[in-house]
Amino acid sequence: GIIFLNEQPTLFFWFGLAFFFACLVLTNVGSKKDNNVKKPITLKWVIFTLISCVTNGISPIIQTAQQQEYQTKYGSEMMMVALFFVFVVFLFFALFNEKKERKTALPSALIWGSLAGLCTGLLNFLVIIFTGQLLIPLSIFFPLISGGNLLVTFALGFFVLKEKYTLIQYVGLACGLISVVLLNV
Repeated sequence: GIIFLNEQPTLFFWFGLAFFFACLVLTNVGSKKDNNVKKPITLKWVIFTLISCVTNGISPIIQTAQQQEYQTKYGSEMMMVALFFVFVVFLFFALFNEKKERKTALPSALIWGSLAGLCTGLLNFLVIIFTGQLLIPLSIFFPLISGGNLLVTFALGFFVLKEKYTLIQYVGLACGLISVVLLNV
């Protein structure tokens, strides 16, 4: 928003950014791999995390700018092109990076990837509707999406993947939720 929509950063923004980075560090420093051996934070993890943060942050900005520019016309076309692009990129990475596990991983990846794509598409469709029609104030809508995403991801890790979170990781989750609120004040 600061770069593309000429929004001015506030004190809440800077505190929110600090809580965001605290969330990233605490949820990963406190994690354990198999046999209680700590997982190190690698350069690869940092790079992919930054790419994820930038792309997740820019997506609603692009949607909002597009909806404002075209008065809610052409909403779903951008979403379809973007989701197709993401599909092609991840398929490319899966086919060339997972050569050893391709036969076992690909069917599972197609199922979970399709489910994730449908959820992403539904969420983006709701963003298009709500930002275009202004049914809910954006200052409430985007924190609900971000905080809800954080909670659902944490819950899926706990209930589906049977993750055992440490106290530090719960503090990291709280920092993430505080960050979501502060970044949207």
